[in-house]
Amino acid sequence: MTKKVFIVVALIVVIVGGAVYAENIGLIDVFSSADTNSAKNFAKIAVFPESIGSYVRTESFVSVQDECIDLSKSADSSTMGLSGNVCTRIATAMYKDDIAKKSVFVHLAKVTQGKESYVSYMRAFSKPANINQYNVIRIENHELGWFPQEVFDVLITQEGEFKLNSSGNMSLTYGTATGQNAVTQYFINKYPPTTLPRL
Repeated sequence: MTKKVFIVVALIVVIVGGAVYAENIGLIDVFSSADTNSAKNFAKIAVFPESIGSYVRTESFVSVQDECIDLSKSADSSTMGLSGNVCTRIATAMYKDDIAKKSVFVHLAKVTQGKESYVSYMRAFSKPANINQYNVIRIENHELGWFPQEVFDVLITQEGEFKLNSSGNMSLTYGTATGQNAVTQYFINKYPPTTLPRL
């Protein structure tokens, strides 16, 4: 390899490496599309504190996923007359209280397509419930959710208990969610539901 070729290759490596570094620290957005920018912006607003009361966030369970569903092709929703394409971007985190052996999953969601259909779907497959002074919904026995006033379109918490077996793997069991844990209380106060109950 001649000296000129070596210098050119070294320069390319430095430029590409610098661009990747600048991209990673948020200085530039060379490699981003509109969708990756949207995902990055979502990740910035979907903030999960490291700990809430006696609960600690479990890093291995933090994720952001995009999901889409055609309601007319889902057996459950089509029998209820629901239709439309629904897409969501959901950030999820798990919190554990290692002493009480309790867990709470938190799902922060933005509806990126079909918001009206999504709200209709959530209402059709849930029952009314209450947390503090707020009207919320119970999707399944261990799940409580609500439609926040701002930032997110829906917020869901799932309460359970966990056990660690001899190999260190965790198993979860679910009972009835009450919303009376530090994690749910934090999120319902930070992102309160759109409506208060009628008095």
